[in-house]
Amino acid sequence: MFAVLSAVCGMKAQSYDELWKQAGDAAKKDLPKTALEHVRRIHDKAMAEGNDAQLLRAALMYNVYGGEISPDTSAVCVERMESARAAESRTVVKALWDCALAQVYQSRLYGGSSAGEDRDVKKGRIRTHLESSLQYPKVLSEARYTDWLPLMDSRADSRYFGNDLLHVLLQTYMDSEEIDEKTRLTAYGRMIQLYKSKGNADAALLLALDSVQLAARETAVN
Repeated sequence: MFAVLSAVCGMKAQSYDELWKQAGDAAKKDLPKTALEHVRRIHDKAMAEGNDAQLLRAALMYNVYGGEISPDTSAVCVERMESARAAESRTVVKALWDCALAQVYQSRLYGGSSAGEDRDVKKGRIRTHLESSLQYPKVLSEARYTDWLPLMDSRADSRYFGNDLLHVLLQTYMDSEEIDEKTRLTAYGRMIQLYKSKGNADAALLLALDSVQLAARETAVN
């Protein structure tokens, strides 16, 4: 009992930054199993504290380091992520799980992981999770991406979008090769109307310009 309490207290005593540094140092030394152990500690700490941002980040990095150990380790991680996503009832957090899973399947598709899986199946999973991540754009537009900075990087144009989470997930959606141009243009139209309805002319204009550029590229290709 005292050993367990000591371990828990030791885990709490270390900050996330310290634990991530240890994981990164182990990865640089080509010690994926050690890195994975540090990520597991971060996961447990985040679960105990209810820190969704750190939990999502840990899940993503568990997949990265696990994939370096064996495809099976990575596959187990993906199954756990799918289970966490299915059990999640909060709209914003579920959207983030969808976005994370889409990126994981993307890396597995083009990174050579799980080579035995059908490519079309993996592409379908990417599209499904990306579409699901934008299922409730109004809710995402009211959430701040700055609340999730341990999980994602800051963006130079975020101030034009009111630092919302929607524009970050939208960019991930638009960057995916698995979303065809017609579907992207339709999504741009929906988001432009949403930002207009919120009185955010800057965001609507920026997305309109992106939409025009996408349409121009599509015309040039055809």
